[in-house]
Order: sequence, then C-alpha cells, then structure tokens
Amino acid sequence: MSNLRIKVEGLDKTLSHFDLVARNVSEAIEQTAKEGAVEAQARARELAPQKTGRLRKSIKMKRGRYGLTYLVRPRSPVAHLQEYGTKRGVKPKWYMRRTRDKIVPGVQRKILSKVERAVRS
Repeated sequence: MSNLRIKVEGLDKTLSHFDLVARNVSEAIEQTAKEGAVEAQARARELAPQKTGRLRKSIKMKRGRYGLTYLVRPRSPVAHLQEYGTKRGVKPKWYMRRTRDKIVPGVQRKILSKVERAVRS
C-alpha cells in the first residue's frame, strides 16, 4: 500500500480572493438595486395621478429586510383605488405596473453586467 500525499500551496490566498469577489458582487448588486429603486420612485411619481399631490408624495423607497432588496410603494390609503380602479367609475391608472414594466428589465441588465465585471476583476 502506498502513501499518497498532496500538498496545496496558496489555498489561503485563493479563499481570500473568493471572499473579495463575493463582497464585490454583493456590493454591486446592492448599489444597482438602490439606483433602480430611486429611478422607479421617480418614474412612479411621474405616472401617478395628481389631484392634490398626496399620492405622488406618498410613494416611498424602503430598504428590504436582507439589504439587497429595495421596495418602492405608495403609502396613501387611495393608492390601490387609483392603481386598480373601482366599480363606481374610477378607471385603473396602472401607474405602479407601468413603472415596474419600464424600470425592472433595465435594472436586471445592469445588475448582470456589474456582477460579471465584479467577477472578472
């Protein structure tokens, strides 16, 4: 029976490089998500109906529980009525849906490209 020995050199350096890459990737995702949330908030405020301006002012951005996510949503009690409409004559405005459809694909592309750059560097 023979004894097989394997010597690995530079393992600490390799593992620290992977930690650095993981940190860079998470920072890139968080930064891009925040930029996208700011952009979505501005777009939603543009598209929201403006009678008194309260609905537009109520659209806020909030950091998600786990740090990599951001929420953009209206806090007004009439927001859902304006978004979806009512049976009694308020037509749906779909301002949040249109915002999501316009902003999210671009943010996803930006996240992918920044993650790719972070992994390659």
